[in-house]
Amino acid sequence: MSKQVRILKVKGPKTITTRASQISIFIPPNVIYRDLGINRNATEKDVGTDEKHADLTGCWLGDSKGMYDIAVLVAKKNTPTHPYPIFYYGHEEGHAIHVMGQAERLYDEAKAREMEFPVLTREKAREYDRKAREILAQPPTEQRLEDLCFLIHPLEREMVADINGLLTMINMKVHPDKIFPVRYAMERGFPISQAYFRR
Repeated sequence: MSKQVRILKVKGPKTITTRASQISIFIPPNVIYRDLGINRNATEKDVGTDEKHADLTGCWLGDSKGMYDIAVLVAKKNTPTHPYPIFYYGHEEGHAIHVMGQAERLYDEAKAREMEFPVLTREKAREYDRKAREILAQPPTEQRLEDLCFLIHPLEREMVADINGLLTMINMKVHPDKIFPVRYAMERGFPISQAYFRR
């Protein structure tokens, strides 16, 4: 990893403030959480895979000595101040928040900012969290890692992560003219990361 990129590594159980969206979440006991930031020099080794990838941007799930290893990375070649990498940084962090059984924290934070999204009601958030915590209470296996990835429908999964992307844009003070269309579309159920930001 580049020496300029500050890496966050936390072993649960512990409560932390996320770096992108700045919300308080609980890292479960059986989890190691790594935030690798926005780093175009990252390698496959940094995210814990031996397979070659054209783009390492993502929320990576693995098994580290019997603990769930959850790593977040944005490897885009844009500068960190560009709004799209900022959105994706929050988006990938949102995946991590979700799979750690903390979706209700996303709901609460959005609600506190007077935002509501069809994909994440309080009831849905609690159900997502219950499923994630049931898996995380057991040792990681290949099947359980896959189950974590597919807690909910893939499109809904992306839309839940988008909420943290939007919160990150707000937290990092991206210009309101860029935030408004994102928020407007998301509140109407539009999958931002799958369309708007892929142009």
